Amino acid sequence: MLQRSVRMAGLALLALILSACQLTQTPDSSEVPSLARIAAKGEWSLHSLTAPNRLDTSQLRYRISLRITSQEFSVAAPCARLLGHYRATEQDLRFRRIETRDISCTDHSDAQLMQALLQHTRSYRVQDEQMLWLDQNQQTLAVWDRIYL
Repeated sequence: MLQRSVRMAGLALLALILSACQLTQTPDSSEVPSLARIAAKGEWSLHSLTAPNRLDTSQLRYRISLRITSQEFSVAAPCARLLGHYRATEQDLRFRRIETRDISCTDHSDAQLMQALLQHTRSYRVQDEQMLWLDQNQQTLAVWDRIYL
């Protein structure tokens, strides 16, 4: 009888230790996306740029896809595609390792303008169904409309 009580107490202690280990583990940021990355995820269409430009934003000509699990982005532009990685926190949005691919036009200025926009973005804010990209001075660089999550 004593052996059985000791065995049961040991099992209860083991269960308690295992549950405590699970509670103290902090999840990896890649496993559980922050709320900020969830808010920015999905597909977006460029609504407007604040800087003078010649980009035609009247149709779904410039789209960005933000994938939260891999923290990869893809920008579809009329003559090129830009790919890379991004990092998002509650305030910050940074794009890195930007590559330009599938260039089908001789004029690369649209792709260069889009790459400069990505490089100058430092933070973002989501309001309703729009995402505002902000520079280091919190000035709006671009406004994107949500297409879908």
